[in-house]
Amino acid sequence: MITTINQLRDIPPAPYEGYLWWSDQTHPDLLRPDQEIDFSQVPENPFLLEGALYWPEQQRSIMIRYSGSYHISHCDLQQLPSEAELYERAYLPHRLSQAERVYFQELWLPEADPYCTQLPVLRLRALIFSGFSTRSNA
Repeated sequence: MITTINQLRDIPPAPYEGYLWWSDQTHPDLLRPDQEIDFSQVPENPFLLEGALYWPEQQRSIMIRYSGSYHISHCDLQQLPSEAELYERAYLPHRLSQAERVYFQELWLPEADPYCTQLPVLRLRALIFSGFSTRSNA
């Protein structure tokens, strides 16, 4: 389901779509599935501020954040529990001029609620990046 990746170099090479935002740039770089990024070659400077990657064929999403150290989460949408519910949300992009919409999946999982006689209620557990539409194909 959702796991942690410890270092950038541990991100597997794949045909991701998404974006990478470098510390020396004012806008993120848009990635296309025909580009493969080798994360073992990422320099220390400029460093990667933020990234969102999605591998559509494998339904895998990776979110990268930097705040003194890298925080990298990986979600395999094919490995979600059967009771999981996903809802797609489209957002307007921020500084992604080529993107029309940015898509995320809301992951909701049932949990026993002490205020509802322990009946299961859905709780939002993650917001998972799942690609974007570009202005040319929106």
